[in-house]
Amino acid sequence: VHLEEDRCIVVMKGAPEKVLERCNKIYLNNEVKEFNPKLRSMCDRACLELAGKGERVLGFADHILNESFTRGYRFTVDPEPNFPTDGLRFLGFISMIDPPRPQVNEAVRKCRSAGIKIIMVTGDHPVTAKAIAQDVGIITKETLELANFEQLSPVQADKAIVISGSTLRELTNQELQGVLFNYKEIVFARTSPAQKLQIVEGCQKIGHIGDVL
Repeated sequence: VHLEEDRCIVVMKGAPEKVLERCNKIYLNNEVKEFNPKLRSMCDRACLELAGKGERVLGFADHILNESFTRGYRFTVDPEPNFPTDGLRFLGFISMIDPPRPQVNEAVRKCRSAGIKIIMVTGDHPVTAKAIAQDVGIITKETLELANFEQLSPVQADKAIVISGSTLRELTNQELQGVLFNYKEIVFARTSPAQKLQIVEGCQKIGHIGDVL
């Protein structure tokens, strides 16, 4: 929350899909417009296009609070925000290129030649994660991207797989271990720190000795 002259403004930045779902307006061509399905679809496509280039994308939104939120108002987010965090105005995206280090491709190649299985675990958007994984050689096969676990089939285990944190939450430990055992090229995206630990423990349960870099 920022104080600007005599008014307070909520400013939000973060994962584009999380920011977009909190917006019902958009600032476009110097006008505030209703964030209708057509404009939302346009924003989704723009985000995916940027992510598909391996760029990390942030969404930005704001909301001008009414006069009941004054300079002396005690804002807090614990345990829940005591100010509006929905009904925001979408402002746009910023995308950043954070290229892998030059030595990553060679390190991946050496690991593969030594028979080491590489699993990529990241907080990035699944599309961004896939593009980076392909760029450095972690993904070399046709990729299966799961919207939910029901789409998974044993006959697809010859493909690479990208699993988002939301899909990972639906898996039992046994199902996760099955993915880790059967798929040779795996990328986990939009994962939380707790999920990263869950993945490492899953690898240990199937007898793998892992290292985290």
